[in-house]
Amino acid sequence: MARVCNVLLGSVGRGALWSTGEPSTKALSLHNSSGKVLSGEERTMLLLAWALWDGGGGLRVSDLLKSLKPERLALVGSLLGALASGEAGLSGWLAQHEKPRP
Repeated sequence: MARVCNVLLGSVGRGALWSTGEPSTKALSLHNSSGKVLSGEERTMLLLAWALWDGGGGLRVSDLLKSLKPERLALVGSLLGALASGEAGLSGWLAQHEKPRP
């Protein structure tokens, strides 16, 4: 799930907050402050990452609908579809959306 969180945060230019293994200390600090210093989309993606990571984050569906631009909402929608398809669906989603590592 860490790789998924990295992709989601990377979509708003905050991929460094989540490695492919775990959240960074900065991500934890932002989470503890409810991401108040982030833009709307950045905050929403951070809260979504935490919701996926440990069930926390306090994200509401209305937050997704109100704060995400259409391309990011589509990214989240495709993730939900992939999760419904199990491990193979998630692997396919990651293959499509994950950027190659240097």
